[in-house]
Amino acid sequence: MISMAVPTALSPAVTLGETATLETVEFTPIGVVEDSRCPIDVVCIWAGRLAVTFRIQAGRDVLFRTLELGGSDKVPGGRLEFVSAAPEKRSVGTIALGDYRFRLRLVPDQATDAS
Repeated sequence: MISMAVPTALSPAVTLGETATLETVEFTPIGVVEDSRCPIDVVCIWAGRLAVTFRIQAGRDVLFRTLELGGSDKVPGGRLEFVSAAPEKRSVGTIALGDYRFRLRLVPDQATDAS
């Protein structure tokens, strides 16, 4: 059996309300549900989490999914991975909603060879 790497598509960084397209999947971050990430200038015992709700359109399917940073979910045509967010959280100040930037990756379903 030969294993081949599956090409993936990485999105540009998008803000809340901005839409990006990966292959045949469009996604729009529509809300930050939680940002309890450990500030980068503090030592924490728990890393915390960043959860963002996305509107996802794949063909005729429109889905709403809340993804955690580092997590993924199955969508028509593949798996959508939430790979990065900026800026990093700091112990002083808050992040304005318009300052967030998110990047996702689409890992397409692998085609199976029936022969």
